[in-house]
Amino acid sequence: MVLNCCVFGCKNRKSRGSTLSFHTFPMKDLARKQQWIKNISREDVNGKPWQPSLYDRVCSTHFKPADFKDGTLVKCLKDDAVPTIFPNYPSYKQPTPSRKRPPPKERPFPSPSTSCASSPRLPKYSCMDHTYSYQSVEEHLRITKEKLAETVQKLQSEREKTRILGQKVHRQKCKITSILTPHQ
Repeated sequence: MVLNCCVFGCKNRKSRGSTLSFHTFPMKDLARKQQWIKNISREDVNGKPWQPSLYDRVCSTHFKPADFKDGTLVKCLKDDAVPTIFPNYPSYKQPTPSRKRPPPKERPFPSPSTSCASSPRLPKYSCMDHTYSYQSVEEHLRITKEKLAETVQKLQSEREKTRILGQKVHRQKCKITSILTPHQ
């Protein structure tokens, strides 16, 4: 049986005396298999993502030397190995290495005794537009009651206006009907 590499553009084949090794997809480890498929980024003839068969292989040129187990006669992949080297791929198809974000820098916190008004970078009015202090439940309840009372008062005012407008409409209708009906 002839072994070919399934990576697009790779022409490696199994031959006598070759130092290449060919590796099957990790069919049982679905997460790792999906990572292999993503890195290979191959499409089938319909433009859908390609799915490997049991007979598809990836040659050893697509793995880093650190991906192989040490001290074995045959090149064996480590359990977390993923193909990452694709010399025939254009740069936009090359997998981007995952970079870990550096830890955040230590910043000194201002002491509670310093106010923002004393800060030379901030204008004085900026200290008053927000408050981040904890409101007591009683204070929050008082404010909510005040807002509710305002809303109820506005609602009553609007109802009164609606009642008055209804009366005006009724009077206008009466005038119109009296004009349109003939007097005897």
